[in-house]
Amino acid sequence: MEAISTKTMYEIEENAHRMGMLRIFMMENAGNGVARHIIDNFDPSNKRVVAIAGTGNNGGDALVASRHLARYTKPYVILLGEKADIKTEEARTNYSILEKMNKSIELLNVKEVNEKLINVIKEADIIIDGVFGIGIKGKIREPHATI
Repeated sequence: MEAISTKTMYEIEENAHRMGMLRIFMMENAGNGVARHIIDNFDPSNKRVVAIAGTGNNGGDALVASRHLARYTKPYVILLGEKADIKTEEARTNYSILEKMNKSIELLNVKEVNEKLINVIKEADIIIDGVFGIGIKGKIREPHATI
């Protein structure tokens, strides 16, 4: 498999969008792909799954994956920020869906690293990294830097 540059990835996504592929569907496909890989390879039904989501589209992908995994286990979703910090409509939409799934998904919003966050991560069998994506720029700030 060949790695592609950030610029090329942006171009691929923009081309797909111009051809009519909605960004929400691209996020759904990415998150479902992550969930499918976990389901096919790790049997999440007896595992503690933790999704760590940033506030961009990569975080949105992790939110989608968590929703799909909720059929097999009760994922713990950590948003590094608050709902108001989420940068895209697509990621906000997926976060709103998870809020309504409070019996099948456990949500934790954090702006700083604390003992509860550390314990949740330490107890995980599977961690979904939805923190940084192709849009990362500049210095990494807390709580992202510590995570």
